[in-house]
Amino acid sequence: MSNEERKAALTLWMEERHISIQALAEALGVSRPFASVMLNRETIPAKRHKQMLRLGFPAELLPPPYHKPEPFFPGLMGQETTASR
Repeated sequence: MSNEERKAALTLWMEERHISIQALAEALGVSRPFASVMLNRETIPAKRHKQMLRLGFPAELLPPPYHKPEPFFPGLMGQETTASR
């Protein structure tokens, strides 16, 4: 299924269930523009993908998840980071 076909199917699925972009944004704890852009992308953050699956969205209608790499700060290598300091 192309991204355009997926978006059309997802839009129909949401309309049939009376799920607005605003309602989705509120359920995810994000802004309305972010929710809208996210649904139109080729991929979405794995965290948001998992949240949407929990809300009952069909996996085949969602953009595939991507895992954001953790930041790597070379200057912090080997340093102890504790709350007691």
